[in-house]
Amino acid sequence: MATGPDFTPPYMTVEQVAEYLQISVRSVHRFKSEGKIKGYRIPGTRLLRYRRNEIEKVMERALA
Repeated sequence: MATGPDFTPPYMTVEQVAEYLQISVRSVHRFKSEGKIKGYRIPGTRLLRYRRNEIEKVMERALA
């Protein structure tokens, strides 16, 4: 498994997304509820994960 300051996992928790985007956890939840980003439930749990590549695409569109 890769480690180091530049490693970001392909699926991220809400906390990891917030840190990655340098925003609050509350903002991540708001973006999800507004449909700006999509979260994925892990089957059989209440856990939610976000795809890094989708987060990056959203940010690219926002900055374009």
